[in-house]
Amino acid sequence: MQPPFLRALKSAKFAGTPLCPYVEQPNVIAGLPAQLLSSCQIHGHRAVLYCCYTDTIYLTSAMMKTYIPLLNSTPIKDVIQKNPHAEKELKKIVALHTSHNTLYL
Repeated sequence: MQPPFLRALKSAKFAGTPLCPYVEQPNVIAGLPAQLLSSCQIHGHRAVLYCCYTDTIYLTSAMMKTYIPLLNSTPIKDVIQKNPHAEKELKKIVALHTSHNTLYL
């Protein structure tokens, strides 16, 4: 599979099936996302963590687009407003954050 792509982890209380495959072993999730999922597991909350795997450390619009299927199929879809200028805004955000990452260009 070509990056970027999504993988998921879920708490034991989450009864559904995540919208993408699970994180394969021996990969791990660290930092704040791992802490939040661990807290949900300990306190018995339903939770799913979605993680984007990519081949670059820089933000790209392709990475951001991997989350679109989640937004269209989860309860979030009921509160999202469609933005006809989303593609342009996304490119602007990516350009803003990658303009400082030109050390080796």
